[in-house]
Amino acid sequence: MISVTIKKGYDLNIKGKPSPDLEDLPKPEYVAALPEKIPFIIPRLLVEKGDKVKIGSLLFEDKRHPEVKFLSPGGGEITDIEFGPRRVVKAIVIRPDETESFETFDSISESDPEKIGREELLHILLRRGVWPFIRELPFRDIAGTDKIPPAIFVISDDGEPFQPDPAVYLKGKKELFEFGIRILSKLTKAVHVVAGADRRSAFPEELKQLITHTCNGPYPAGDAGVILYHTKTASSENRSWYVCAQDVLTIAQSCVSCRKSHGACRKCFY
Repeated sequence: MISVTIKKGYDLNIKGKPSPDLEDLPKPEYVAALPEKIPFIIPRLLVEKGDKVKIGSLLFEDKRHPEVKFLSPGGGEITDIEFGPRRVVKAIVIRPDETESFETFDSISESDPEKIGREELLHILLRRGVWPFIRELPFRDIAGTDKIPPAIFVISDDGEPFQPDPAVYLKGKKELFEFGIRILSKLTKAVHVVAGADRRSAFPEELKQLITHTCNGPYPAGDAGVILYHTKTASSENRSWYVCAQDVLTIAQSCVSCRKSHGACRKCFY
């Protein structure tokens, strides 16, 4: 196991931490996709106001890379499309139906990743709308589908304020997380799982054997770029990819389910 320790950084003077308790929230009256908040993309709308959509329907794509699609988080009617200056798409607002319908996909069994070719897997991840969770260093753009990265880093704790404890979101998800790692392994030769040294003990016991790197020190010790800087052995590794551990679960769930997974709308995506 590789250990990375940094001495210079910044201690964020913020009190409190996320509660370990999970609760089901009531269904919202409206949901929205926020293209303006997703860095680097130039959205091209694929829907209009008044259209009916399902959960998982295509909403927009990236003009630079049309193969990168973004899906609807709700099933119902598009009640508004908000534009900002210079016609920047700020929000696509959806009023969910009482009974929301889903777009359906072919599921992948846990024994199938090794049988699927890389190009087929790329198509699966793109169509399910989970590809944007995977980011490319050093600029953190959405990973290019035409590239094979030297490595993919799975970041469980990047030190950002109010990040949930891995012990909370990984609890009971051993098989799903391992399945997600196997999927990522089809995209590269090396998948590195990074955990904070002070949080490694909080990692579910059955998943500790997956940890390849630990990080220690003040913010931003757990950042993907920092880990890469301190561990790379060649300049070619500068183009490595990274994905948040929570999003590994979302990617895996999208593959084993016939429906779009309700993934976390997190900073590393948006």
